[in-house]
Amino acid sequence: MTTLTLYRGIAVKTGTEAKIENTIRNCGIEGTEGNLGFKIPDILDVRAHLADLMMDSTLHTDKIFKFTPFNGICACGTPQGAEYYALHHNFSAGMTPLLIEFNVTLDDMYVDCRDFMCPAFQLWDSRGTAGKAKQEKIMVELFGSSVLPYFENATRTKEQSLRIALGNLAAFDAEVVKAHYSNRKIIHGRQNTRFSSAFFVKAPVLASSIKSVTAPRRKNFPDPDVSLDEFQKLGTAGPA
Repeated sequence: MTTLTLYRGIAVKTGTEAKIENTIRNCGIEGTEGNLGFKIPDILDVRAHLADLMMDSTLHTDKIFKFTPFNGICACGTPQGAEYYALHHNFSAGMTPLLIEFNVTLDDMYVDCRDFMCPAFQLWDSRGTAGKAKQEKIMVELFGSSVLPYFENATRTKEQSLRIALGNLAAFDAEVVKAHYSNRKIIHGRQNTRFSSAFFVKAPVLASSIKSVTAPRRKNFPDPDVSLDEFQKLGTAGPA
């Protein structure tokens, strides 16, 4: 069973950080903490039906997320990505950032496609189609070659709901997950997010899987290597 290390960046009300850190270390993460919770499907069940779902011309996200019996949390594949969420994206005045490092099995995670992969599937041709080969190269760099069959299917349809569904479906492919986890290029995604890899994780995360809870101290973040806007602009760039 493949076990990977992920990093979760959160911001909590100042004055509560010691209590929350102690709870995480001793009780793990339930997935019901905070104001924003996620419900996710049975990852292995979706993974077992990828081939059939990918060939379904009527595929819609409802077919993937019809049953969502589990709580889920978000996490990154690098400390830097989680630090960005803790120090910027999730941070506001009166809050203290925390960085949680924990282990998770491949069976319990899939790509969080909301901020780059799914919009790329949906809007790849929003500014033209001439740079499709360059866009495919970027998709492979960020998500591995296994993402291409899903992306190719998305480029063959104008139906936006199908494109979105295919982007969500690709997120469950184990080879896509592993390739995205290995990516070290910094992505500038939707809503000004910055990360190299992002995932949904099945909760709860047991206390035995928690490796550390620390205060992130990074002040400066390097410029992104690729942005969603640049990806879309490649539509006018001509063949690679």
